[in-house]
Amino acid sequence: MTPWADATVPCSDSDMRSSSFCEDYHQEHILDLIETKRWINLLIYLETPEGQDELWGLSTKKLMLGWNVLHALCAAGAPFPIVRAVAGSYPSLASELDVLNRTPLHVSVDCYSATGSFGVDVVEYLSRLCPEAASEKDDRGRTPLIRACEMMGESRFCRRGRDNDDSNHYRHMIDHSSQMIETLLWARPTSVLEEDHEGVSAIEHALCNNAPDDIVRALQREACHEARALNTKRRRLLGYQ
Repeated sequence: MTPWADATVPCSDSDMRSSSFCEDYHQEHILDLIETKRWINLLIYLETPEGQDELWGLSTKKLMLGWNVLHALCAAGAPFPIVRAVAGSYPSLASELDVLNRTPLHVSVDCYSATGSFGVDVVEYLSRLCPEAASEKDDRGRTPLIRACEMMGESRFCRRGRDNDDSNHYRHMIDHSSQMIETLLWARPTSVLEEDHEGVSAIEHALCNNAPDDIVRALQREACHEARALNTKRRRLLGYQ
């Protein structure tokens, strides 16, 4: 089992180098640059005719866990300009699912939440590019919003901030996660009402993981709004005023 099979630990440098994306494929250059996180080199290479040809060939390939190249970039914590360059050239990659039924949006939420990297721009871009991915459920019934709430309160970067008594760093990470959750709510507001296969909603995950009160209140407000809208729609369908 590879380190990436567990969505909670997808992104460390050692994990990225512990297995190869490149097995059985000739398009080794792009994948090698992703593995070693040589982002400037990769961005420059993607602008060349050779890089564009290689990306075209790689765009139809499936890697470990059924990932496409966009999954791999999100798992590696690729900077926004690279994600935009690849997803902008091949938008259909954003809607593809891996063997755990995860879109690249799922993987980006997992990665940036687990590491505390500043990937809100990546999450926002993927949400705009493929809004339906924000309501897609993985093999455990979790939407990207549920994953963000599940990892929020007790994720590694939150614990690290508390343990080090670095309140500024901790607050910064919380603000980052709040922006991510707001972005996911904007992309698919109705996803706040969704439950995973265990019957747990995003709000309940946030509460169980000690998310800050302002985030819980924002989720509750959105849930109330969406529930009222859904109830109104049902009443109209039944012929009530």
